[in-house]
Amino acid sequence: MRIFTFMRPLYNKLSYTAGIPEWKWYVGAGVNVDKIESVIDNRRAALQQRVKDDIIKIISILCAILFFVLLIVKLVANRNKKNIDLLSTFFSRAATESAKLDPQKLHFREFETLADAANRMIDERIEAESALRQSEQNYRQLVESANSIILRMDTAGRVTFFNKFAQGFFGFKEAEIMGQKVTGTIVPPQDQAGFDLAQMIEDIGAHPERYLSNENENIRRNGERVRVAWVNKAICDDETRVKEILCVGIDVTHKWQLEKRLAQAQKMEAIGTLAGGIAHDFNNILSAIMGYTELSLIDIPAESAVRKNLKQVLKAGGRAKELVQQILTYSRQREREMQPVKVNLVVIEALKLLRASLPSTIQINNHIASNLAVMSDPTNIHQVIMNLCTNAGHAMQENGGLLEVSLQDVDIDAEFIKYHLGLKPGKYVRLTVSDTGHGMSQDITERIFDPFFSTKKKGEGTGMGLSVVHGIVKGQGGVLTVDSTPGQGSVFDAYFPAIESEWVSDNEETDLMVTGTERILFVDDEVFQADIAKQMLSRLGYRLTTCTSSAEALELFVQTPGDFDLIISDMTMPQMTGDALARELIAVRPDIPIIVCTGYSDRIDSEKAEKIGIRELVMKPVVMKEISQTIRRVLDEGSKTAEQSYKRG
Repeated sequence: MRIFTFMRPLYNKLSYTAGIPEWKWYVGAGVNVDKIESVIDNRRAALQQRVKDDIIKIISILCAILFFVLLIVKLVANRNKKNIDLLSTFFSRAATESAKLDPQKLHFREFETLADAANRMIDERIEAESALRQSEQNYRQLVESANSIILRMDTAGRVTFFNKFAQGFFGFKEAEIMGQKVTGTIVPPQDQAGFDLAQMIEDIGAHPERYLSNENENIRRNGERVRVAWVNKAICDDETRVKEILCVGIDVTHKWQLEKRLAQAQKMEAIGTLAGGIAHDFNNILSAIMGYTELSLIDIPAESAVRKNLKQVLKAGGRAKELVQQILTYSRQREREMQPVKVNLVVIEALKLLRASLPSTIQINNHIASNLAVMSDPTNIHQVIMNLCTNAGHAMQENGGLLEVSLQDVDIDAEFIKYHLGLKPGKYVRLTVSDTGHGMSQDITERIFDPFFSTKKKGEGTGMGLSVVHGIVKGQGGVLTVDSTPGQGSVFDAYFPAIESEWVSDNEETDLMVTGTERILFVDDEVFQADIAKQMLSRLGYRLTTCTSSAEALELFVQTPGDFDLIISDMTMPQMTGDALARELIAVRPDIPIIVCTGYSDRIDSEKAEKIGIRELVMKPVVMKEISQTIRRVLDEGSKTAEQSYKRG
């Protein structure tokens, strides 16, 4: 279709034409443009006005919406700021306090949910802290009330914890020990204990999962040595590195001392048994030496030079006899006649002798404040005093000093007995001998009661003095203690059980040899003993029959029990011992007096002999004077008993 536009100056017109080929026509139409534009302009103007109005409305609505949005945002922001401020304040307080957040003060459910979660967290923390405090309190109560030493130290050995028991035990306050090294404070710096500590720390580091146990010597603040059994465990960090070491200790000083005393007692008992065996054989030898010497002295004229030599032999035999008695006393196998003894009188007598034997550079002071008696042998008490004082004199012989001897009545309580087995509570007489000599180290004091142990120069002592003193005191139910400090001196305390008795025997004996004419059966498996007895007793006027076999003697006595007035028998014989023979003889004739001689035997003592019916128990070697007095006493007592029985009959 073609469009034809005809433009005229006066007006504009828009024409449209279309051809119809079938008809070969053109059809056209036209319209004035001015009219259309006028309508369009009107409509455009109206449309523009409407658009402007709509834009203004939209902008107004948008502004209103924006205003309300901003207002709402501000309100929400303010509320959120308040919520955040509340949360910030809450979390700041919650770090140090058990504060809670009130959800009612918060806006929006999300913040309320957050507040609930925070409160639950606080509750859980409070419960955890409470449980932790309770656990810590329980732990502290356990640690502080434990009757054990509990401490922690770092790997350098510095103390980081020290419980109250440890403070009281070692004598250190917490402020004094914290941060200090255990070596030099509670562990000796220069002995085995210090080495053990270093070894323990090394072993802990190598095996932190193990419990390591050790027992060693520790020191208190006052220098006192104690024995502690330790159990040690490593405390590790998150990387299993040893951070600290926990040490739990138990005081085993008392147990350790008891074990030492038990070991010492067992050692002393073993040596005592050996000493007893030696004494038995030696006494038999001495019997021959002294017996034949006495017989020779009887036959040799007074002016003979040989007599002087024989007297020296007899004197040496007497010293040997005293030595054997010391050995037997040490071994607690030597039975002496026990009687009430006033120790104060013996001390005074001994001090008179000491004054003459000690150099003038040694001053002697005494304090005698005891009137109680003890059940003992005066010779034993005298020997204790002399040995202790002589040792004190040796300790001061170079520079002189002060020797103090005191005697006091004391009461022994249960606390003292805990550390000295075998004692009983009650009154004791305490003999104290102290000196200002060179003193002794702990190693020496632990050995001074061992036989043959001596710190003196060669030739100045045998090492038997203190061991004999120990045997005497212990044999009488007492205890001997020592306290010594190098450079300051030593203190010995001997405790003797006291008795309530005022009677004291002087135990005087006559030096005369008494004679008789009674019939005696003498039994000893040693031929020389029988020979000596035959010569001695025959010279005293007795009619003697000797047998070298207990079986032979029993057979002879059974055949003629009335032919003998007294039986003297050795104790240790083959086939039948002296006590067994005595039982057989008494079974045949109950009134027969029997004397048993022994060098040493663990089968017989005075009490056992009395129960059997043996009248006297005599220790070898027996000198002529002693056996003469013993025989006469037994026979005279037997005659009195027989006479009284006859009168009653």
